[in-house]
Parts: sequence; C-alpha cells; structure tokens
Amino acid sequence: MKEEIAVESGWLALGRQSLEVRHWRLAGARGTIVLIHEALGSASYWKDFPIPLARSSGMNVVAYSRAGHGDSDGPLEPRAPAYYERQVDVVLPRLMEEFRIAEPVLYGHSEGTAIAFLYAAAGKPVRAIIAESPIVLSEKKTLEAVNELDQPQARAELVERLSRYHRDAAAVFASWVEAARGHLAREFPAGAYLSHVRCPVLTIEGELDQYCSPAQSAVLEASLPDLQRVLLPGTGHLPHRERPEAVFEAVRGFLQEIDSRQPSDNQQGTDSQQGTWDGNTRLSDSASKRKADS
Repeated sequence: MKEEIAVESGWLALGRQSLEVRHWRLAGARGTIVLIHEALGSASYWKDFPIPLARSSGMNVVAYSRAGHGDSDGPLEPRAPAYYERQVDVVLPRLMEEFRIAEPVLYGHSEGTAIAFLYAAAGKPVRAIIAESPIVLSEKKTLEAVNELDQPQARAELVERLSRYHRDAAAVFASWVEAARGHLAREFPAGAYLSHVRCPVLTIEGELDQYCSPAQSAVLEASLPDLQRVLLPGTGHLPHRERPEAVFEAVRGFLQEIDSRQPSDNQQGTDSQQGTWDGNTRLSDSASKRKADS
C-alpha cells in the first residue's frame, strides 16, 4: 500500500512579494527535500516528480517558484550577484523558517544546483545536496544550446510550452537567455565557493546532456570533499523526467548511506526532530491562497 501524501499549495509572504510554494507531506517523514528549480522552471514545472520522490526517499518535499517564475509575484531580477545572494540570504532562510526545516536536503536542477552550492558554502545548515545536471561553470556548449533555442520559431514554441507553468513565460525565457550569456560563474568562480561546501553531495548527470560537458564534473570532483556521482547513459539534461526510476534509486541509496554514518540514537530526520511543517502551520495569511496549476 502506498503511503498517503498530503499536497498543499499556497504563497509565502516575502516583503511585498508572494512566492508560490508547494508542499508534499508524508506521514512519518524523516526530513525534508527542498527543490530548487532550473532557470526555466517553477514549482509546477517539476510536474509529477515530487510525489514519487517523497515516497521513495521517505521525506517531505517542498518546492517554490523564484520571483517572476511560475505563479510567484515579479519582477524577474537580473542574474547579477545580488540575485543569487538574495536566494541564499533571504528567500531560502525564509522558506526554512516557514516550514521549520532545520537541516534540509537541497535538490537543485541545472541553475538550481548553483544556488544549492552557494547556500551550503555560506555556512547554512544543509544535510546534503543532490545536484541534477549541475552547472557551475560558463562554457561554450551551454551558450550554443541556448542560442539554438533563441531563434524565432524555436523560441515561440518553447515559450508556448512554458506558458503552462508561468504567468509570463516570455519574460522567463528572456531571463534564461540573459543568464546563459552572462552566467553567474563569471561572478561566482567555482573555486571561490565550492571548496566551502562540506556536506555530502550527489550529482546525477546525463551522458548526453546538451548543456553540460565533463568540465562541470571535473571542477566538482576537484572541489568537493564528499562527492558521489551517478552518470546515466542515454540521458540528457532532464534525468528526473527521462530516467525517473534511476533517479529515485540513486537518491534513495545516497540518503541511506548518509543515514548509516550517524549513530542510530542521534539521527536527525523525523518531522518532530527536523521541525518540518506539520500541517498545523499554514502559509502566511498575508498572501491569499489561489489555485495552483497542475
């Protein structure tokens, strides 16, 4: 019998902005995975991935849409250093506070992996990082793939598909192109922050990733002291869609290995120990709840 999962949607008050948030709550969860989406992503862009992720990991899952993404209030901010610093110093701490997450497992995809690494490098409490299709370096391959999609017909088709997941898909696309052409790696050199990441890290990479070359993995291997890698053959930039069962297996094994390092009487992970959102706390009332798109 499958474990029952409560799915809750709402808005997180952040100053004058409200950010879209989704919460998949599993009875008896042993902690919380926080999903950090890619540059074209949002809370809903994870589609049906969070439910089987919660079941296979035994953890709650929280996803949010960054400002201007999904159904979150805008505006979209330029991908300057201040953009990433705000995620690390303001947005993610506020999310952890709202859901009472003491030590999250951060699951980032693509650009989201860089935010996860920056958060951990800043000394924030992080149990582990799962980095899917990590991008921490600016490279020619990424820019070529983005430029190919930034052609009139390809752009129009992609924006139309993205409109199911964003209020302003055209703005999200334009922001993605801008980010690729002036990647955060130029402002946050990998060596300057990856060496400060001390938590366990799992990378999940696609052998046929059209945006990333082995150079990404090389810098991670050189910088991270506690790294495990999974390379999926015949897989591109979206392993969680292309090979979901392989992703669940990798995540489950990684989390079990981390748990085995801790004495059984000192493990953190249950909702009561981690202080995760238990369902009695609701998203801030200052932001009205609206129906989230599937």
